[in-house]
Amino acid sequence: MAGPVDAGTALMLKLESLLGVPRYSSALSPRSSYLSFVVPGIPISYAELDFSSGDARRSLDNAADFARLANSIPALAARWSSDGRLLSKVYETVLTQAVVALSGITSGEERELREARGFLAQALQPYERHAGLYATARQNYSRERIAAETSSDPTQKTRWESIEPGLRAKVETAYRAWVERGHKYQVESAQTLIDQITGRHPQLAWQEYKDSFQLSKRADTSGQAFWDTRLQAPNLEKDASALWTTFTMTSDEVEVWNAMAPSAAADTIPADSTVEVRYLYDPVLYISLEILHAPIIRPWMDATLFDARFWRWPDSRAPLSDGRSPPHGTLPAYVSSIVLVRNLRVHLAAQLQGGSNRAGRLDKSVCLGPLSLDEAALDERCALMSSKEMQIIAFVCQLLPRSPYPDPALEW
Repeated sequence: MAGPVDAGTALMLKLESLLGVPRYSSALSPRSSYLSFVVPGIPISYAELDFSSGDARRSLDNAADFARLANSIPALAARWSSDGRLLSKVYETVLTQAVVALSGITSGEERELREARGFLAQALQPYERHAGLYATARQNYSRERIAAETSSDPTQKTRWESIEPGLRAKVETAYRAWVERGHKYQVESAQTLIDQITGRHPQLAWQEYKDSFQLSKRADTSGQAFWDTRLQAPNLEKDASALWTTFTMTSDEVEVWNAMAPSAAADTIPADSTVEVRYLYDPVLYISLEILHAPIIRPWMDATLFDARFWRWPDSRAPLSDGRSPPHGTLPAYVSSIVLVRNLRVHLAAQLQGGSNRAGRLDKSVCLGPLSLDEAALDERCALMSSKEMQIIAFVCQLLPRSPYPDPALEW
């Protein structure tokens, strides 16, 4: 039977495979994405992600708190941490202090821009919703495929052969819906047109960046500024069947995952040094939970700014990123999405040691890999821990290209 650290590490390895995103490595190339696990996970309620409830003041403060969390600049590490600086502040500094190349625009290009932006104003929301449903369908397909490939039970492989056609059909159906009802091609064509025109006219693009930034500026109940930031899937509690994916892991899978990647399995991710954490030291028979990979929407930020070659610093200050591996700079990466889990159930191979002497809950700061067990209730036999509460267990972070990277051929 695999030990507890093995179970937690195997859990992270399987999550990496399911999400298709690796944990951070200094060998990652620019523009790559990486997973940064939160150890232990951060508890978060549905109410804290509801920015439109009847209590306007509470909703405003919830929106501000989430914006500050999601816009914290991540460390380049497999375990999440941040030095407290914010993406919104760095972005604002670029907009207000950068030198932008000169340009002009024709009346025809102005008309094309108006039409493209008008279309996106209507079509972007269904596009994003159907993109999310397609991603969930693909994730469900990957979950079952991985379970079959890593299982030593031949019935699992037989089961996969029987359910694979249906799951593949759901992926194809979700993609067609994205194309037809989410207007995939038209939205992406409009986005490309906007990028092309603004790319030819730096001053126009820069003004658009500034306008979007200012339109998203808000203030919380204490008067502190923040910039509107939200999840692509806002109704996490209501849209259970459409958004959340069931994730399971057996004791056999723990052994398989560690055997498949022994060096990675030995590379345990330490907990946050500011939090006293105790790992669960009990053999695990079975883990089940629901997982959601939710992209972050920032109406105020256009990531094309980081690729744009028509701006530079007015002095010799450090770049946002030097584009190397590993990168150096004031903004080498930012958070692009979060990984949430809920409805956690951990089945133990035996009674939890000392469990009979405890009240209904575990001691504080107990975790299994990135899973916080602080809110997990013990059953009467002390062999099952369960929690319906939601928690953030990882951030998906996006590495920047070299930025700024000014084109010397432009007129400055």
